[in-house]
Amino acid sequence: MRLFDTPLKKALVVLALLAGPAFMAFVGIDGSKAFAVINYTEAVQAIDNACGRGLRMAHAAYGENPVLDESSGTVTYDLVILWKRCSWGTVGEYAITGYDGDACPPIGKYHYDNYTETRDCVKYTNRHGTTYGLCGVYRCVYQSFYDYGIKQGGDGGPFDLDLHSKKFSGRTVTIGDLGNKTKKSGTEDVFVSRLGDYYSGESNRIKQDTYVRVSWTRPWSINGQSYIQNGTVANKDLASKGPVTAKPGDRLNWYHDLRNDGPHDMDKNVYWNVDKTGFSNGWNDHKEPLGNTSGGANVLFVYEYAQFPAEPWRAASPYTKYDVTQDDVGNTLCQRIAWNPGKYDDSNWYASDYACADVPYNYSLVPTISNVTDGNTVEPGGTTIPVTGRVTNNGPTKSQTNVKWQITEVKYAPGATINNKSGGESSSNPCAYFTGGACRSLSDGTETSGYTYPDTKPYDVNANINDEPVGTKMCYAMSVQPYTQSSSNWSHSQLYCLVVNKRPKADVLGGDLIVGRGSVTNSARVSEVTTSVSKTSSNGYFGSWAEYGITSTGIVTGMASGSGFAGGASGSSLCGKLSVLTLTNANAAGSCSESAIGKYPTASTAPSIAARFPVNSATPALSGVANITGDNLSGLYRATDAALTVVSDGAIPAGRWVVINAPNTTVTIGSNITYTNDPLTSIAQIPQVVIIAKNIIIADKDVGKPGDPAISQVDSWLVAVGSGSEGRINTCGAGTVSESTALTSKVCDAKLTVNGPITANRLILRRTAGAGVGSAAGDPAEVFNLRSDAYIWATSYSPGTGRLPTVMTKEIPPRF
Repeated sequence: MRLFDTPLKKALVVLALLAGPAFMAFVGIDGSKAFAVINYTEAVQAIDNACGRGLRMAHAAYGENPVLDESSGTVTYDLVILWKRCSWGTVGEYAITGYDGDACPPIGKYHYDNYTETRDCVKYTNRHGTTYGLCGVYRCVYQSFYDYGIKQGGDGGPFDLDLHSKKFSGRTVTIGDLGNKTKKSGTEDVFVSRLGDYYSGESNRIKQDTYVRVSWTRPWSINGQSYIQNGTVANKDLASKGPVTAKPGDRLNWYHDLRNDGPHDMDKNVYWNVDKTGFSNGWNDHKEPLGNTSGGANVLFVYEYAQFPAEPWRAASPYTKYDVTQDDVGNTLCQRIAWNPGKYDDSNWYASDYACADVPYNYSLVPTISNVTDGNTVEPGGTTIPVTGRVTNNGPTKSQTNVKWQITEVKYAPGATINNKSGGESSSNPCAYFTGGACRSLSDGTETSGYTYPDTKPYDVNANINDEPVGTKMCYAMSVQPYTQSSSNWSHSQLYCLVVNKRPKADVLGGDLIVGRGSVTNSARVSEVTTSVSKTSSNGYFGSWAEYGITSTGIVTGMASGSGFAGGASGSSLCGKLSVLTLTNANAAGSCSESAIGKYPTASTAPSIAARFPVNSATPALSGVANITGDNLSGLYRATDAALTVVSDGAIPAGRWVVINAPNTTVTIGSNITYTNDPLTSIAQIPQVVIIAKNIIIADKDVGKPGDPAISQVDSWLVAVGSGSEGRINTCGAGTVSESTALTSKVCDAKLTVNGPITANRLILRRTAGAGVGSAAGDPAEVFNLRSDAYIWATSYSPGTGRLPTVMTKEIPPRF
């Protein structure tokens, strides 16, 4: 059954007049019919139903506009009665009466029944009067009822078949014990009266028990709040509704509560739980903490806090505390309390605002190249360079997903300007950022899962250095995008550049290379031979070599004997053809180990050339600059100064020899020294220069001559007799440079040929010529050529017979 809803400020009262107890049911009452109606439509329907059962008269009643006075329990309402004649026929006198609860007004008294008062809401009769004598002896109402009833002349009901109605306003009824009943919302059907109709000659009349349905409620509503705090120690006083910002390692604390805002106590329980979103640990599927409870007006009846300062014994729900992890980065962690019902008359779910913590990305990806040292050199010719790029996440959070990375190679021509060498941030991709050279990606990719924290990821790739010109810069950079959460730009590392260099070579012609043998001024010691080997892209391997044998007291590395590297070789291992004339102290016949090549001690001592050219105070002395041809020098000389420069304006003519024996002087060769190319007719015409000094330094250029021509040829015996750190022969340590000048491909870049025997405590090779690209990789920077003219001149100078005696004969291969 529906109720009329009439909201009040403190209570909601709903009144309906019921014929009960069944809703819209017809129940026999003392042989009559009873029914319930609650509005005009249903009243009409009830009358129609009664007429349909064959009744000649029918009525129905309902109430409207109910008002409950809670202080007294009185309900004031309007009683509405409808009636009609169902069919034509004798009805007799007709009345609708209501005695109980004084539902109908008093309209007179019956004189036959000791003047009993009658209460009729509707009455049709023609017998009436104002005194007893005016009526007959049976049914006469002598008091007027015009104020309440309906008078109709003649017997019977209405003289039509129309529906008639009457409203009686301001009727009242009282609810008993209302104070206890209204502590909670409720509904009560309050009996008003039994309304019956009467008309003569009809036994199937209607009697209606009429009720007032009074409903009242006690309004209340729930107010839910959720708060969040970022702090190691839970403290609700520091909480807010959020959002707050958090990072991995932070502790988040939530506080949820429900309050009954009243104005009345709750009359039912509220189901509540805590919703969660954004969590990476599975909490999103859990509704804990949760419960089912109620509370009084203005009472905080649910509170789930990360801390209970007033209840120290109470343990907080584990779902109110959370330690942020790297897996939460990029998420928003939220909790709220939800409840149902939200109000006394609303069964919907309600929820507080989410209390959230944003865990933003906060990272910095730093790219670098880890195994290429900027400024180092590299030799061309198919060299493979391993390049390792690294991306390090400096945090403090993991990175976003789908991060691009690239290892880039940029080739700059010699002398080219390198743009953006220091790297930096840019919206441009690597090859658009590093301009001015030939750029390509060596390796690239995308980290779909991003970078964790802490995290360093290496990326390895090989770079090939082809036959590039000396001075070419091969540069490498690592780049990453996006490198931070706040930018979509690339971050480029600095360029790590390798300078294509050369590995100059030295060739020994016409004689052996003997290292570590003792001399008059220096004792024998373990000395090594170490030279470099170059690999070309297509022409094989090139290195330094001796035309004949190599004898070394220490290991021999990189230098071939027997002209092994002349014209290139198919490999770089000295075992095999590259060391066939290198004396080696090895026991196992037919085996070779590169770590054992050389190491051949010798007991012989180098002959003392200085002893063959003794000087004394009577020997002419040189000082300053000695110009062999310009000063027309010839014969034996000495020097008394610490330094002497030897030059020659032209070729040494036939028949002239010059020996400078200056064991305590550092001699600088300041120009080319060459022998004449004229035809010679006798041994006596062979020109020869012998320089014996503490140190012999060869200049790079003939300073003073027009254009400072390079010094490229020294036809002379070079004998450095100094001991300890002295006894140096330096092939390029004077002129426009010094012995400590750093070498580049543009410094000391002229090939030097020394025609004559040399002996030294230390041989310092500083020429940078040769070592070109491809087949030119074997071009030497220095050539030491022991020509036959030195032997022949020496025999003629010999104080003996001038013979070269044969001391031993041994069959050797034709090559030798």
